[in-house]
Amino acid sequence: MTVDVAIPVEDSAALELQRDPLKRQALGELISDWLRPERRAGRLLAAMDRIAADARAKGLTEELVEAELAGHQAERQR
Repeated sequence: MTVDVAIPVEDSAALELQRDPLKRQALGELISDWLRPERRAGRLLAAMDRIAADARAKGLTEELVEAELAGHQAERQR
């Protein structure tokens, strides 16, 4: 459930939020996450899961990741 609340912002910010409902929604989610850290962790994990699933769908494997990490570590040791 969401509830509208009034918070003071600069005039230009208010105009932007009034014009763009997607920004208003995103800002509301950001504030809710900031006030409830446990939500933040859940959203981060969900985003990481989506990124991982997308990478796997595009052919990324654990072996490729390990090979890239090994190459990066070897490069840093030179």
